[in-house]
Amino acid sequence: MDSIDTVSEAGRLHALYGYDVLDTAPEAAFDGLAKAAAAICGAPMSAISLVDAERQWFKARVGLEVSETPRDVSFCSRAMHGHDLFIVLDTHQDARFSDNRLVTGEPFLRFYAGAPIRAADGAPLGALCVLDVQPRPEGLTAEQASVLRVLADQVEPQLRMRLAVRDREVMAQREQAVALASLQREGRLLSALESAEVGWWDWDVEADRIVASAETAREYGIDPTAAAGGVSMAAFLANVHPHDQRWLSDAIAEALGTGEPFREEYRLMRGGGQVAWTSSRGRCLHDREGRPARFPGISVDITERKLTEDRLREADTGREMAMDAARLGRFDHDLVNGRRFYDARALEMFGVTLEEAQDRALVFSRLHPDDRQRVIEAQDAAINPERRGPYREVYRVHNADTGQERWISGVGRSRFSDGVCTRFMGVLEDVTEAKRAEAHRLLLVHELNHRVKNTLALVQSLVDASLRGASDVVTVRADIAGRIQALSRAHDVLTLQSWSAASTAEVVEQVVSALSLPRARLDICGGPVQLGPKPALQLTLALHELATNALKYGALSNGTGRVRLDWRVAEGFGAGMFQFSWIETGGPAVVPPSRQGFGSRLIERATAAEFGGEVKLDYAADGVRWRLTAPYAGLADRGRSDVPDLVGWPDRPTAG
Repeated sequence: MDSIDTVSEAGRLHALYGYDVLDTAPEAAFDGLAKAAAAICGAPMSAISLVDAERQWFKARVGLEVSETPRDVSFCSRAMHGHDLFIVLDTHQDARFSDNRLVTGEPFLRFYAGAPIRAADGAPLGALCVLDVQPRPEGLTAEQASVLRVLADQVEPQLRMRLAVRDREVMAQREQAVALASLQREGRLLSALESAEVGWWDWDVEADRIVASAETAREYGIDPTAAAGGVSMAAFLANVHPHDQRWLSDAIAEALGTGEPFREEYRLMRGGGQVAWTSSRGRCLHDREGRPARFPGISVDITERKLTEDRLREADTGREMAMDAARLGRFDHDLVNGRRFYDARALEMFGVTLEEAQDRALVFSRLHPDDRQRVIEAQDAAINPERRGPYREVYRVHNADTGQERWISGVGRSRFSDGVCTRFMGVLEDVTEAKRAEAHRLLLVHELNHRVKNTLALVQSLVDASLRGASDVVTVRADIAGRIQALSRAHDVLTLQSWSAASTAEVVEQVVSALSLPRARLDICGGPVQLGPKPALQLTLALHELATNALKYGALSNGTGRVRLDWRVAEGFGAGMFQFSWIETGGPAVVPPSRQGFGSRLIERATAAEFGGEVKLDYAADGVRWRLTAPYAGLADRGRSDVPDLVGWPDRPTAG
């Protein structure tokens, strides 16, 4: 039958909807019928198809991926109108179905056989069908056809049985409601709830009337007398915190529609702007037609619990802020459940993810090999019930992501229950900078010790050399003081540069300032030439000797003499040579000394030895000339962590 009368179609749909089965979950009874049909008929696919207005929906299916298809491609919409089996031997050869989307596309049907499913009043509901992707010219055997009819006849009784079971469940719910009302009337439930400080409410959904206990009424700011007689849902919602009203209304609507348990916690507004918390539990009961009927439940004031949670949360926040300020990481190992927790900073220290941190061996593999076993043993001792050792270790960690090596300080403690360690937790601190500072401090101490020793040796050499051949105490005292002061000034220059280097100009300026040389009579000319610590000290001592002699006997001892100080690193012929000149003019006639004293040795041999070059001292009649020439290569770096070793000068006196 290819045409459908619209009046009979309306009656058919009314009958179908009366079973309230469309879009319900799979059920074993219907699945069994579909499986039996497929097995008896040797078909790879079968289905119980119920034909809706615009679709066919499968209550049960075997071998089919979809749960419904449009009605216009349905074979069953034709089969349900017949009085016997509807069979298509080969869809490709049947003009009615050769261009059907289920034939030309998935699942590429070639064979169909369906037995009609009818309501008790004869209204067609759908069909029980078997399908194949291969044509069957022979169709079904007589036995297969007979069994398919019998199975199809079992579908409608199963639909009626399902409806009866649902009705019994609704009746049971109503009986429960009656029993609950009876308990309420008798006062036993009310007494139990009140003794537990639990409020109750019962909402007649259709009448929109909520009867509530005095406890619940006071929670919501409603007069208990009015609540005992019943008030609307709107009256209760009016006292819910404004920020919670919308989502709570949605949750109530969902509970009304699904009949699932209602469990929510939300805020209530009280007098003076105070906020309280309540926890509500309930479930909506539906009538036989599936409409919401009653919604009973209980409510408990949980304000104190929420305040406690807030205080704990604030404490946790304070702890997290303190740890963040101190740049501490945290770990907490649950030894009962085998979970290892590290916060973000701790994970960063080890260079692992939280998932990777569950592997203890992987975490320990990041430790420096020299520290790994010690830390493992310390942790094992801390969680051993017989030892319960303290855990406080400092170790190195290699971060595979950054390639950096960091120093980590870990402090932890264990918790035990019934002689078993249940938790091991603690904090981690990155102490890399502290370790570096400690190493730097030790380096400075060693460096200072080394320099003090060398400086004392230098002073001793200056004193020893000054005393040799001294004519009187006053003179030698002045010489020693002047030379030590020159050494001190040279130290000042080098200290400003962290004992790395000093410019020649700074050395000259220190000598000029210290001895108050008349600047108007000095011709100073030189470029930015850097000297290492040892050459700088030696040049300072040499210039101090030359300047002292010039003030006493030379060009600066009268009112007209001049001194030219000139230095450079030569270019062209002799390139790379450091040259320094001290040339006096206009002073008294120069008389060469009768003997060579310490000062002469200082400005000649000691300077030449220190610079690794040549020194020429000329006592010309018109003025002293002193010239230093030395290879510049290495002068700027020489003695960066040392001072001139005057103990090794060629004229150092031997023992005995």
